Amino acid sequence: MKTIKSILIESRQMGRFASAKEKGKRSKAEEQKVAPYSNIFFKYPFKGWKFEATIHAAAQEYDRRPDMLEDDWKDFHSRVFDKLEKMKPINGVFVFFSKKYQQSYIAAVNFETKTVKIITVLPKGKSDPRQSGPSKAPTIRMIIEGQQYDLEMIECE
Repeated sequence: MKTIKSILIESRQMGRFASAKEKGKRSKAEEQKVAPYSNIFFKYPFKGWKFEATIHAAAQEYDRRPDMLEDDWKDFHSRVFDKLEKMKPINGVFVFFSKKYQQSYIAAVNFETKTVKIITVLPKGKSDPRQSGPSKAPTIRMIIEGQQYDLEMIECE
């Protein structure tokens, strides 16, 4: 038997599938309209760390992962937290990948302020380290806002 909450979640997710943009970019105004409906959160505190999504990241999540629920993102963030606890405290921009969700996001990490600012959500399966092969370095070359970066890939599991 379905609960009222599960029915509401399902109907909300179905609406997201219908309104997600498949091709092309959204304008800044369009991003601002859909971002509040994203499941990735704008601010999510977790064990002293603060996970924040940009409006762009929230809009990308809305378009690219309508199947992921808020609880899925909470779980993903907790896996990122586990990796942060083991990393050298060096600020930077990283690609975090979850095998469980076949999902990556690019985030700026600041160890002094304990913040993870999610810059963008990559399409499902993109930047899977298993696809790059064992001989390649754990870095990914990305173009962000017209600039090229070599970002360290961090597998979270």
